[in-house]
Amino acid sequence: MYPETRTVSGGKCRTTFGSYKPSLVERREERTDVKIISVGEILRDVFDHGEYLGGPPCNFAAHAHRLGHEVFFVSAVGENKRGRIALAKMEQLGLPTRFVQRLAGESTSIVSVNLDSAGQPHFVIHRPAAYDRMSHSASDLTERSSPPADGICFGTLHQMSPQARDLLTALIQRNPRAQRFYAVNLRVNSYDAPPVQALLERSSGCET
Repeated sequence: MYPETRTVSGGKCRTTFGSYKPSLVERREERTDVKIISVGEILRDVFDHGEYLGGPPCNFAAHAHRLGHEVFFVSAVGENKRGRIALAKMEQLGLPTRFVQRLAGESTSIVSVNLDSAGQPHFVIHRPAAYDRMSHSASDLTERSSPPADGICFGTLHQMSPQARDLLTALIQRNPRAQRFYAVNLRVNSYDAPPVQALLERSSGCET
């Protein structure tokens, strides 16, 4: 256990560790292979002028891949045009799509983004979406966790359902040494305070 304190104030998250825990970068210096599992929402941010790939776990996975880490991104898209575009964009970024499920009859998640007169964005998150419906067997979890991961990233949207939190728990149990990174990114009408507090308590660090 690593004693730590976390506070949430004014939309900011701060994590302070009470004892030393090696970072993923430092682990990479010790080993040439660093494995990260990023689990959760993949989104299409829809603006008036176009659509863009998004979702905190997806963004985290893309940046981790660019830094040279081995990334397993676990999510789902609908078996539809938006889903195919999202997968194609992931491939352009070099992200493996092996663990992104394609679900017939489900919607690829979209977020409508509108800018007010001051240029501030307002978000409408459309749910349910494919990532809300993904399922994983025991053999799936074993495959994703072999070899064990050094880090696990998760976001808020996906984790608002009990099934998603069960999936995260199963991944943590199979990867007990992994650091746990919570990409908070709270959106109006898209989270409940008790699950968010629980996610903060089980994370090694977070960002907003």
